[in-house]
Amino acid sequence: MNTPEAGSFLFWNVGGLGHLWDLDMKKAETIGKHQIIGLVETWNCKDLKLPSYLSHYTVLEQEATREGSRGRPSAGLLLLIEESRNLKIISHTKSRTSIKTRVLFNNTHIVIALTYIKPGVDSDADILDLFEEIDEITQPEDPLFILGDFNARIGNLGAMPETGSSSSLIVTRNRNASDAVVNNRGRSLCSITEERNLIILNGRVQGDEEGEYSFINHKGISTIDLAIVNEEATHLIKHMSFITMHTRGHIPLTIQVGETRQCTSIAKQDKPLWREEKKVEWREEVERMLTDSPVVNASDFISIIKTAAKNSGLWITQGSLSGRENKPYNK
Repeated sequence: MNTPEAGSFLFWNVGGLGHLWDLDMKKAETIGKHQIIGLVETWNCKDLKLPSYLSHYTVLEQEATREGSRGRPSAGLLLLIEESRNLKIISHTKSRTSIKTRVLFNNTHIVIALTYIKPGVDSDADILDLFEEIDEITQPEDPLFILGDFNARIGNLGAMPETGSSSSLIVTRNRNASDAVVNNRGRSLCSITEERNLIILNGRVQGDEEGEYSFINHKGISTIDLAIVNEEATHLIKHMSFITMHTRGHIPLTIQVGETRQCTSIAKQDKPLWREEKKVEWREEVERMLTDSPVVNASDFISIIKTAAKNSGLWITQGSLSGRENKPYNK
């Protein structure tokens, strides 16, 4: 049983809930010792039945979907939370590709998002939708954990934000990757995370220093199961690793967390972030300010451009999730 000061999260693309019933006692105990368990590709679209070692969890489910009358269902998500005196569910929301919940852990509000993004270009837009949904429920001070199978291969991409903790011994600036392949979705994912100053844990955290493979089958190996956090979450992390359940398929990812650690952070800085849908609003704001304020020199003009960007939602503060100090930017 976890102590009130510590906890653990597990993420696993289980490839059908039947695998939960096939585990031997030792592996079942390994799964059941975690306080929060996120499972994707459950393939479940009927009455939910879980093994006895998971009976004490509060269950949040997004059912799988079935296209047509034949074939197995697709996707499906299950978030299991062992509520206790140090872990309580505050709220949750669900969408087609994710379950998002706010919990109270050791008197700290934490946001946890569980996601599965299908392969194929038709699902690429789901990634941006996911992060915009997360933006809406996350406050700048909230530790955020995003656990999912993105079907994205990112190689060594995923730069640490400039505001990342500079003295953390758990999460490092440089990240390694056993899987060196980068696909188009991986590039898109890293672009989205970097815009939001989020940190990809794989390959830069104690326990996964080499960026281990997360998927193995007869066609090859890859790392597509990812843990993504904000800077606030790095102060909670103690360890992350992959634990072997089967010789093939996805490998469960586990994160150990504890009380907030004090870390030295580089000062937060403001920066612009262009959004095409804000272009007209920004232009109108520039024209209004030029009318109201005389421009004497280039410095005055630059000041107007920056102020108009902030007023129209094209400016964020690094280190705060998606510039939530500036509400228009979020949508």
